[in-house]
Amino acid sequence: MYYTLRDITDKICKRQEEKEAGYITEQLTDSRYGLYQKYFSEFFRYILGLKEEMKSLKKGNVYRFQQGEDEEFIFKILEGYTDEPMSLLRRGELEKAGDEFIVFICEGVRHLFQGEEGVCQKLEYRFDYSRRKKRETIRLMGEKIADLIDNSAYEYEDLSEQDRQEWIKGVEEGFTEFVSTWKHVRCHMNNIREAEKSNLQEIEYQRIEAGEVITKEDVAMEENQRFNTNEEIQKMSARCEEISKKHNSKSAVKKPLFAHIVKEINQEQLFEKMDEIEKECHREVMNEIAELGKTVQDTKIELMSSAEVFCKAFCEVYDEEMVEALIEPSVEELGDAVLESIMDSLVEK
Repeated sequence: MYYTLRDITDKICKRQEEKEAGYITEQLTDSRYGLYQKYFSEFFRYILGLKEEMKSLKKGNVYRFQQGEDEEFIFKILEGYTDEPMSLLRRGELEKAGDEFIVFICEGVRHLFQGEEGVCQKLEYRFDYSRRKKRETIRLMGEKIADLIDNSAYEYEDLSEQDRQEWIKGVEEGFTEFVSTWKHVRCHMNNIREAEKSNLQEIEYQRIEAGEVITKEDVAMEENQRFNTNEEIQKMSARCEEISKKHNSKSAVKKPLFAHIVKEINQEQLFEKMDEIEKECHREVMNEIAELGKTVQDTKIELMSSAEVFCKAFCEVYDEEMVEALIEPSVEELGDAVLESIMDSLVEK
């Protein structure tokens, strides 16, 4: 079963009518439908950047959504469109919106488009979804620990109050040890990367000093310098700054909405022109290098993978039992080893 956008906005109006204990006329419902249509378009076009992709949600001339998760997601978005979390997104203050809300947005949209790869990539780029999902997962783990402690007073009736306090003390010590250990692992990872990069930079520096190569990094820096000092690019930047100041002057508090800025700038033409100038800068630099009779080489030596750095740091921090678990790439074995290590530390204390 499918719901149209009009079906969903009618449900919102009915909900508002119940809250206000009043009667919403058909004329008012039509008026609010126009407003919700505007919200819907702004959400997908400007906040998500899915102007082309949103066309796939249409069946004929009507937007349709499957009953259940998709329909409920659109309902929640439109009903709360002027609430604080969404207002933060509309002003471009993505970090302030909170991980829980960002994850809700991204997962709702991913489900709506059935995990379409291009949509997922755009969400990742705009909202940093993977990082914020992990951060939200860790926050929920903290809530579970809090619930576990809160419920300890009502479960296991044979335990005395002193028994429960001793158990909570153990949880506290174990959790403190847990946090300390993972901070230690992160510190070791940083030290490993720092030493690795330092060694590689020394090798690269020696090759450049010997005049062996022109590096890709040098080429990129030169191209970037020419791009930023290009007269047309500077005019574009000044225009964007002018638009931003104009909208900021209308409100001393709110930043300009994405929609307002985009309306005054033809994004497609802007990006096409920027791409054209970028390619021209690249051609100029490469032609000059060719005239010098040199070639561009990638002097960047491959760094260890993140997994390799993590395992190395982990092995430096944990004992031999933990190392053995890492040798076999089994999540269950690693989890068992972590649990055993924590239990051992609690017993020792």
